[in-house]
Amino acid sequence: MNAIAYVRYASTAIEDGARIGYNPQENAIKDYCVANHINLCEIFHDIGVSGADFERQGWQQTEKYLDGVDGFIDC
Repeated sequence: MNAIAYVRYASTAIEDGARIGYNPQENAIKDYCVANHINLCEIFHDIGVSGADFERQGWQQTEKYLDGVDGFIDC
C-alpha cells in the first residue's frame, strides 16, 4: 500500500522543533507506516501557517502531487 502524508503546524514553537528534526506528527506517521507495512511515498509540510484556508504551499503541493499519480496512492 502506498501513502502520502500532510503535516501542518501553526505554532512557531513546533516550527523551531521541526527545524531540528523533532516533529511529533511526522514521526507518528512514519512509525505507523512502518508498523503497518505502508510505503510512505511523500510527506508535505506547512509549518508556522494557519489552517484557515487551503492556499497553503504544502497543501497546494499535496493536491498537485495527487493529480499526477493517478491510482498510485492508496491513502
